[in-house]
This record gives sequence, structure tokens and C-alpha cells, in this order.
Amino acid sequence: MEREHLVERAARLGEQLADRLGALRDSYDVVRDVRGQGLFQGTELVKDKREQGSCRRARGKESPWPAWNGACT
Repeated sequence: MEREHLVERAARLGEQLADRLGALRDSYDVVRDVRGQGLFQGTELVKDKREQGSCRRARGKESPWPAWNGACT
């Protein structure tokens, strides 16, 4: 890991990923939020980010993963 500078490389790539995902958030109404750290990033996709509401309503159906159904309110 040290010889190949993996920690530094991951930090640099994480910054690039955050910048690019942020640009997508600023360009598209379906991307409400981008968050995370390093290469572990997530995006919140909605029907329209100007509207308040859950991602379940935005998708128009319940999640196939029951544990997620209450997580997006």
C-alpha cells in the first residue's frame, strides 16, 4: 500500500469523484444531493429536487428491500 501510494491515490480520486458528482447535482434536477467521503460517495435521486417528498414517491413504487421503505421519507 505504501509503495503504490494507495492512500494518497484514493484521497485524490475521492476528491475528483466528489467534484464530478457535484457537477451532476448542479446540472440535473433528478440529483438532489451528493454526500460521502473519499471513494465512498452516494447520490440522492428524486423525480424533481425542487419538490419535497420521499424517494418512494419519486420512484412511484415501494423499494424491493423492505428495510429501505421507511428510510427515504
